[in-house]
Amino acid sequence: MDDLTQVAVVGLITAANRFDPGLGRPFVAFAVPTIVGALRRHFRDHGWMLHVSRGPKEHYVAISAAFPDICQRLQHTPTAAEIGAQLHLSSAEVREAMQCASAYTVHSIDAPTQPGGGYLLREVLGHPDPAIEQMLDRQVLRQAVASLRPRDQEILRLRFIEHMTQRQIADRIGVNHMQISRRLSRILATLRGQFADG
Repeated sequence: MDDLTQVAVVGLITAANRFDPGLGRPFVAFAVPTIVGALRRHFRDHGWMLHVSRGPKEHYVAISAAFPDICQRLQHTPTAAEIGAQLHLSSAEVREAMQCASAYTVHSIDAPTQPGGGYLLREVLGHPDPAIEQMLDRQVLRQAVASLRPRDQEILRLRFIEHMTQRQIADRIGVNHMQISRRLSRILATLRGQFADG
């Protein structure tokens, strides 16, 4: 309230400085619109919780003021094109102004999602999930592994899922560990090639 009083006083001082008694109009008739204009500019420039450029703000204020009359005249909820036609705005400008309305007030992330309780907003907000980022890679890898020969799939499973050494894999399969080393190198090169192609 103190801010509004200060803005109104500055508007009054501006009116006093610009008033010309020689025009024959009473001071009040000149001062009131000047003060109201100062208050409107203050609300336009400082009443928004998030920064929104001046054009959409002004369009939103104009739309809000005209909306009831447009609804009454048309006898239905107007479309963006109908609002724009009444206010000489494009449909895109109307949509942009209506979207910026959410920046006028914001809700705390510590506010409950339902009146009287429930989860806090921050508890239900999403967050980046690295598993989603890796989902496509996992699918490509799954398909690449499925295209390998069964013996190569078994070697991969023993090495990377059961974490066996190359010597343990060689003993399990019945070959020497150098053969397993070469085979693993070839399998991994094949998989890398498929990823590079994909």
